[in-house]
Amino acid sequence: MYQTEHHREVLRLHGDGMFQGSLQEEEKYSSYRFDFCGYDGTLWCEPREDGDMAAGFMKEYRNTGNGYYYLLINDNTMIGYDID
Repeated sequence: MYQTEHHREVLRLHGDGMFQGSLQEEEKYSSYRFDFCGYDGTLWCEPREDGDMAAGFMKEYRNTGNGYYYLLINDNTMIGYDID
């Protein structure tokens, strides 16, 4: 599992409010881009057809659309799944 103190900080600072509410209500959500350690950060979640929720975090090089991508696998843990 891949998790750092920085990723816990993302959930602590940006995981409140809309993101957490959307997860609980099983609604689609995507945050605004926010500064994350010099990268553009985005939190997102969306319901799946099978009733599950998918959620994750994108950490992209500023203004490029390339970076690191993580999936939320439980209430406080992310796992890296792609780098481009």
